[in-house]
This record gives sequence, C-alpha cells and structure tokens, in this order.
Amino acid sequence: MAKASEERSMTSRIAKRLFHTGLLALALGLAGCEVKSNPTQEESIPGTPRLPEVAKMDIQADGPGLGKAVYTKWCSICHSDGPGYPGTVALTERYKGTEISGVLLKRTDLDPDFIKGVVRGGLFNMPNFRKTEISDAELDALANYLASSK
Repeated sequence: MAKASEERSMTSRIAKRLFHTGLLALALGLAGCEVKSNPTQEESIPGTPRLPEVAKMDIQADGPGLGKAVYTKWCSICHSDGPGYPGTVALTERYKGTEISGVLLKRTDLDPDFIKGVVRGGLFNMPNFRKTEISDAELDALANYLASSK
C-alpha cells in the first residue's frame, strides 16, 4: 500500500513538472512572437498581389478641375484605359458586340443622374461611395466631367 502511494506521489510530481515545463515553453515561445492585428501590405503574405493605392491627393472643394481630380483619385484606379483595370474589363465584356466603350472617358451615353446613382449605390462588382468619401459637390463635378468627356 505504501508502495502504491509512493508511485502516485511520484507520478503526480512528474505530471506537475511536465505541466510547468510546458507552460514555461509556451510563455517563452509567445514572448518571442510579435503579433500584429493589421499588417501593412509590405508585411503581408509573400506572393499575395499588392492592391493599388488610391491616389493621394487633396481635392479642392470647387474649381474647374474638380471633376477630373475626383475621377483621378477615385475612379481611374479601376476605370482607366487598358487591360489591367477591372472596371474597364468588366464594362468591355458587358458591352461586347455593341458600340459602347468599356472606357468611361470614351463613353458618349453617360447621363449625370445615372453616374450619381451608380456612384452612390454601386453596380455589379463596383462598390458604392458614401458622402464621406465623395461629397455631393464632388459627385456633381464628377458626373458633369464624365458626361461631357467625349
């Protein structure tokens, strides 16, 4: 009986030591780790394609170039002329077999009210833009710019 009690005591001590050793190893392992909740693009997973950055520019509240400035900052990243622009690619595919261009700046059929509705509500894969991103004045200028950019 004493032998069984001794064995249980020995097993208990070994289990405690293993448990504490495991905790120590875990603590040391975590101490060497730096956890970031929001890594930058430079720190992202290798091989992941970089997303293009929105043009960094200040848009003036008024002026003759406001529509173009809004287009350059918010729209050109997806809707410029060329194969690498997802908005242009999608519109080109959508209007394949018609006279309508997939390039926004080459469109002759765009109505300012339609442009405003698409910008505020989004369409297909295009996201909507809130008033905190594109103000009403900026949207008016953008809609007029695109409607007259034939």
